[in-house]
Amino acid sequence: MLKEEPQHATVSERVTSRFTRSHYRQFDLDNAFSAKIFDRYLNLLDYSHNVLLASDVAKFAAKKTKLAMSCAAGNWTSLRPLQHGQQRRFERYQYALKVLERPMDFTGNDNFNLDRSQSAVAKRRGRAEQAVGR
Repeated sequence: MLKEEPQHATVSERVTSRFTRSHYRQFDLDNAFSAKIFDRYLNLLDYSHNVLLASDVAKFAAKKTKLAMSCAAGNWTSLRPLQHGQQRRFERYQYALKVLERPMDFTGNDNFNLDRSQSAVAKRRGRAEQAVGR
């Protein structure tokens, strides 16, 4: 996990300034743009909706419109919970690997949804684990 260092604030401010002033397509760093960044980041973290819980998404959504402004100000403290989403993803990956170590049982009528991108986000850990397979 990355540790916050003093130069990160300066880098964040400069990168944000560079994008908003020097990008070939001019854009405003407003709430709507911030929401797009947020949605893309969540999709990157949990495309199949089997890593994050609904409570995680709700907690992150409170910061949805603050993401771009925090980048511009070089303030990442309020966005720290988003970074922990990546850690959660790694934990879910480790869990999936453990499930794959178990012998397969083909006697039941189990099914597996390969594309969960349109599925609802799990509300509790047990449901998320069931989506991966027990």
